[in-house]
Amino acid sequence: MSITYTWEITSLKKLDVVGSLQNVIYEVSWKKIGTDSENNLQGSFEASTKFPVENLNVSNFIPFESLSKQDIINWLQTVVIGGYELEVNIRIKQEIDKQRSTITTLAPSEFPWEN
Repeated sequence: MSITYTWEITSLKKLDVVGSLQNVIYEVSWKKIGTDSENNLQGSFEASTKFPVENLNVSNFIPFESLSKQDIINWLQTVVIGGYELEVNIRIKQEIDKQRSTITTLAPSEFPWEN
């Protein structure tokens, strides 16, 4: 099974002013979606990530009006790493795996010993 991942940004929280900076993003709600290329099944994981606003590097600051979706995804990908990334991907795979199996509730007349 080969899983391809995409990211969605579901909401942003910003502070109007932090020091000399305006419209500073401090929290991102996101969804990581995995698609199994063999059968097009999808699973997802949703979370919110806070970013520290203390000691922001003014020279690296991207004005709110200039932010792109990829900028935010890049920030997330510096946090969703290592064991956290592994856990996210495992949860996505579990959702995909659940879709492969169908659960059927059988009535007593359908029990194998009733035939």
